[in-house]
Amino acid sequence: IIVVDDEEAITSLVKAVLSREGYRVDVASDSTGACEMLDSTLYDAVLMDIRMPGISGIDIYNDIKSRRPELAGRFVFITADASDDNTKAFLDTNELPYIVKPFDIKILLKMVDGLLLLE
Repeated sequence: IIVVDDEEAITSLVKAVLSREGYRVDVASDSTGACEMLDSTLYDAVLMDIRMPGISGIDIYNDIKSRRPELAGRFVFITADASDDNTKAFLDTNELPYIVKPFDIKILLKMVDGLLLLE
């Protein structure tokens, strides 16, 4: 699992929770690091913030979807902007799962478990 968010509190929390559940978790705190990791490693799940400095989570998703379509179905977005028109349109058009910050840990675990059941 890779967790991508520019907020260290989020990546630390998600990594701790998922690690405690037995998952191997990598963390990227920026879009450049995330792109490098996604190019070099096959992840079972991608937890991605939508708004980050530089390249957005939306841009990363669109790039991955075109280059590695098998990974596109393994994204869960983490956002504080679910009511933003552009964000909502992106999530709805692509029928992507997302959780809203601040999020409930039980919902996060349920979404990750759901992705991993796809295997």
